[in-house]
Amino acid sequence: MKVNFAFPLEIREVLELFMLPATDQLYGDADFIFQQDLASAHSAKATSTWFKDHGIPVLNWPANSPDLNPIENLWGIVKRKMRYARPKNAEELKATIRATWALITPEQSNFACHSEIKVPESGGRLGRRKCQNA
Repeated sequence: MKVNFAFPLEIREVLELFMLPATDQLYGDADFIFQQDLASAHSAKATSTWFKDHGIPVLNWPANSPDLNPIENLWGIVKRKMRYARPKNAEELKATIRATWALITPEQSNFACHSEIKVPESGGRLGRRKCQNA
């Protein structure tokens, strides 16, 4: 693998240490398409190159579309579960987020990722089903 010094180390570490093992566990040899938002670190040329070098297709995603992003449903679950948490510092906050994220059931995750996007018959803004059992 080529080393690209312009590529932020933290992003590469997250992709290699967490994303790759997680996709291996979830999909094995099956094909999948990776989805991410268009944050500058995610849409950087170095990040795009990393995905291409690893043969991982990335969903072409419109800018400013949080209503279409299933991860928002999962973050909503985490926020609701952490509503009464009062971490005292950054380390406690990280630990609380990790512990709370681990409580999300496969059913909740599956539901969030397969929620239908519905356009009201009367027109108007796009809506999404909220995750249940949070």
